[in-house]
Amino acid sequence: MLSALQVEKIITKRISELKKEKQKIEESLKKSPEGKIHIAKRGKNVSYYFREYASAAGGKYISKTRKKFIKKLLQKSYDEKVLKQIDFELRILEKMLDRYLCREESLRNIYDKYPEESQEMITPIDISDKKYIEMWCKEEYQGKEISLDGPDYITNRGERVRSKSEINIANLLDSCGVLYKYERPLRLNSGNVIYPDFTILDIKRRKVIYWEHRGMMDNPNYAIHSVWRIKEYEKNNIFLGDDLIITEECSENPLGIVEIQRIIKHYFL
Repeated sequence: MLSALQVEKIITKRISELKKEKQKIEESLKKSPEGKIHIAKRGKNVSYYFREYASAAGGKYISKTRKKFIKKLLQKSYDEKVLKQIDFELRILEKMLDRYLCREESLRNIYDKYPEESQEMITPIDISDKKYIEMWCKEEYQGKEISLDGPDYITNRGERVRSKSEINIANLLDSCGVLYKYERPLRLNSGNVIYPDFTILDIKRRKVIYWEHRGMMDNPNYAIHSVWRIKEYEKNNIFLGDDLIITEECSENPLGIVEIQRIIKHYFL
């Protein structure tokens, strides 16, 4: 059974494809010659007639030696019919999407209407975004210990992180309303536990995205470990650009605020 998100994604993708095709056809029709073509078929013989407008009777015979002109009029005729069908399908899909999302939201809200005590005894098939966020935020975890001897890098939320760049990432995520957890443990298939710098909730897609910031890439040992880390992610079906964000810096090329903002906008806004 397809999930609500998968259904929405399929319909949205089809609407997007149809709109792109519609735009291409409309551009093509602007360059088409005036008038219409009428096809007369008698047995195996096909003749072509030019009409100034669709409702005109008869028409002026077009010699088959004018192949380019006939081809343009035939393409125009075809494109106009396709355009009508695209418009028809778009109307149906857009109405379907509106109604589906409305009904799906109602389905998600059923669980919310039960008292919290009752919710603990129910296994819902789906929940609202609000409840999903609430449950994710309530999850407790033990992060990786940070030595008290190091510098104090404190985020706007009062969390202690390991670098100035991580402060910037954390504060910008928070200011954009993007939910994250700092150094939340992740158990790999191998049984090893790693601590991604940021585990971020992508509420729209109902998944988490990991953000690793590699801040000492001019340190050879650090770089070697960073390569190992990416390979470990890939072994666990966590791939760069999909479920994993990587930012890097070295002493010569630090991570900038604008770069962080650009990444947040691309993935989450």
